[in-house]
Amino acid sequence: MPLKAPYSHREMMNKAHGEMEIVLEGNIVHTYPQGAFNGEGIKKFRQKILEKAPRNKPWILFEHPMNEAEITPEALIELEKTFLACEENGCFAIVQESSLVYGIVVQIYALGLLNIPSMVSKDRDELLRFIQRKEQQCLSQLPV
Repeated sequence: MPLKAPYSHREMMNKAHGEMEIVLEGNIVHTYPQGAFNGEGIKKFRQKILEKAPRNKPWILFEHPMNEAEITPEALIELEKTFLACEENGCFAIVQESSLVYGIVVQIYALGLLNIPSMVSKDRDELLRFIQRKEQQCLSQLPV
């Protein structure tokens, strides 16, 4: 009798892959993705990111995939939708602390369509300086 896989190919494609810790610190939503993400995996966390984000005040998305995350082409499309949803919900900058290859792919295919500033770097200090500048610019534009 042939062995049956626990999931069909279709079920595996529709099952969410990837894990993510989401932490709010002040006006910064930090994400710590781990594992290989498919489109369903990104969709699963999109709403959680928006739920964690501050309400009625500007905020920043700071992603920390480092070498802990991988992404499929379908997930890249969903990541772009996630970034656009963040922009539409008060996010005024997106930064990503990641490896060079992963960062270049995300920068070109997901961050490129945004109207808000973004930065990808392995250098945490460079990212923190970028965040500080963007926070100051955002605060200077708020009504007094």
